[in-house]
Amino acid sequence: MWWRERDEWREMVLPRSLWRFHGLRPANQPQRRVALADYWLASGDLPERLERWLNADEPTKTKPAALLKLLQVERDEFRY
Repeated sequence: MWWRERDEWREMVLPRSLWRFHGLRPANQPQRRVALADYWLASGDLPERLERWLNADEPTKTKPAALLKLLQVERDEFRY
């Protein structure tokens, strides 16, 4: 879909010289991080879910696992 919109957003594209991919693991690619941030923003309820997590009366030991579960996203045709 990008090719249809690229001319309109040309000024927003980071120069190739700023991207450094050498040595990055596939799961750590910037494109994947941006896509994940987009998913969280599009959900529209991330701040509320984080607030519920922060205020949950839950043992400290289980808080990290609960946060990881909260941040997981459903698989779709773009993620495998």
